[in-house]
Amino acid sequence: MTMELLQEHDAVAAAPLVGSAAPAPAPRTRLRWLQEVGDDQAEPVRVRWVALSFICLAIFISTVDLTIANTALPTIGDELGASTSELQWVMDAFNLALAGFVLFGGGLADRYGRKGVFMAGFALFGVASVAASMSTTVETLIASRAAMGLGLSLIH
Repeated sequence: MTMELLQEHDAVAAAPLVGSAAPAPAPRTRLRWLQEVGDDQAEPVRVRWVALSFICLAIFISTVDLTIANTALPTIGDELGASTSELQWVMDAFNLALAGFVLFGGGLADRYGRKGVFMAGFALFGVASVAASMSTTVETLIASRAAMGLGLSLIH
């Protein structure tokens, strides 16, 4: 029934109008696209959307982490007894590692595959984030934040 309706629609759309130069092409709907390319070619489109979702999730998590760290800096200073310069290192260790290793992460992704490097970076970021949340000294927090920056450089 659907095919009959599409054929009927095509016949009506293809019929020239009185006084018009050329018929307008029929709109390309998702159903028509799936019929043209087949369902087996539509699978890569779904995979692309899933990949894009994971990339957006990773960037969102890193942005939230930066926001939380900036907001929690006074509390971190009070709880760990950190000086102003140590608090500066808490923030800068992350940014320094991210900026320093982003090209290295891109090179690894070119050599060993983007998906594997992305997943390794995501895992490193998660483990370092847990380590940062459990740190009891400023030094371990700085090291954990640097590891988080390294993990995020692999993600980017």
